[in-house]
Formats: sequence, structure tokens, C-alpha cells
Amino acid sequence: MQKLTRHQHVTFKLGRLIALAETAACFARAAAPGKYPDSVRFDAGVYKALSRVYAREATLTLAVEGLALVLGASDNSSGLADSMNMPAVQEAQKGLIADMDLAAAGLKTTFKAK
Repeated sequence: MQKLTRHQHVTFKLGRLIALAETAACFARAAAPGKYPDSVRFDAGVYKALSRVYAREATLTLAVEGLALVLGASDNSSGLADSMNMPAVQEAQKGLIADMDLAAAGLKTTFKAK
């Protein structure tokens, strides 16, 4: 296996994936309590739905792009996809469209056209 960080473009991609994971975690922590600062203009249900949509996207992106980077640097990929628990990543996508619809309705209500 080659050392991934020897390639600058890979280092940037890893940084992007790390930032994606960290922002998803921060958003989830911020949405969890149910009571929000005045800067949050959405009700709790919409805010939590927005967080879940972002978390699902982050999960899928991290799994697929992270796996692609590792497989691209490896000569032996046996069992790597299984260790990533891709079925759990797929299962986490359930409910995405319903949450996106809830988020869209909340955005329309909050940011009405004038």
C-alpha cells in the first residue's frame, strides 16, 4: 500500500472528507437538544430533518469516496468493503426523501418569496 498523503490532491480530499464528518457531527449535536438560539429560524422538526439529511449525505460520501481512496492505493482489497459495513450505510439512507420534503417545506415557510 502506498502512503496516501504523499499526493497533495489526496491530502486535500482527505481534508474535505474530515471536514464533512466534523460538520455533520456538529450539526447533529446542535440539532439534538430541541431548544435553539434565536439565530435558528426553523422549528425543531425542520432543524432536525436538515441535520439528518446532511448526516446521511456525509455518511454516504465518506463511505464511498473514502473507500475509493483506500482501494486506489491498495494492492489487496479483500474484505475492505465488508469492514466498512456498507449495508449499514445503505440502511442509513432510509427516510432521506421524507426528511428532504420536510426540510423543503420548512425552507419555503421560513423564506417566503415577497
